[in-house]
Amino acid sequence: MAEKRKLAFYIRLSDADEEVKAGTKDESNSITGQRKLLYAYIKKTEEFAGFEVLEYFDDGYSGTMFNNRAEFQRLIQDAELGRFECIIVKDFSRFGRDYIGVGDYLEQVFPLLGIRFISLNNNYDSKEYIGKTMGLDMAINNLVNNLYSKDISKKLKSALKVKWKNGKWTGSKPPFGYLKDEEHGCWKIDPVAGKYVRMIFDKAMEGCNTSQICYYMNEQKVPTPGKYNQMNGLLRQGNYKMP
Repeated sequence: MAEKRKLAFYIRLSDADEEVKAGTKDESNSITGQRKLLYAYIKKTEEFAGFEVLEYFDDGYSGTMFNNRAEFQRLIQDAELGRFECIIVKDFSRFGRDYIGVGDYLEQVFPLLGIRFISLNNNYDSKEYIGKTMGLDMAINNLVNNLYSKDISKKLKSALKVKWKNGKWTGSKPPFGYLKDEEHGCWKIDPVAGKYVRMIFDKAMEGCNTSQICYYMNEQKVPTPGKYNQMNGLLRQGNYKMP
């Protein structure tokens, strides 16, 4: 029995996308939204009937770099091994926002590997560019994606600096002994865990080393931070679970 022909979906959602959404759901860029779009495309495209789909997705990674995305690296490795013959993405920005890097893959790497590349929203199919460059319009599109990413990065940094100057927290999880104060956008002392932190501080002021402090805390039957959070229904982000 002949082995099924295969194609690859590459899907990416960045932290910047999450910030831009500002609390609203963005189906166009979500992992689920991209997957639905790609499956809808191959379902209506007769030439892909019977193809096996391999999925690769990076959730929470910027498109400005390639080497820090684990699934992207796996995609390229599998392409080099000939495990599929086509890559399909929602648009160029999902594949990457470094216009030089994207161009290198589309014009040099993938043609050398015999990999077809399709970007749905850009109406790009490398099959139509065999023996030719990707065209000025596609190059400009990649450049715009690159500039957009830099602009978003600047805006995010500016927004963070404003919060820092106003004494607002921007991290995800407060340190042990604190809880998130959502109303005021800062941390507040956990009345119970705060006592444990003071115990540690007092023992350190007495000249105890870390091992001695650990023995003391164990003797007092003080739970570890992880155990304490579990016992008190604390989420990783420093909030209590809703009843």
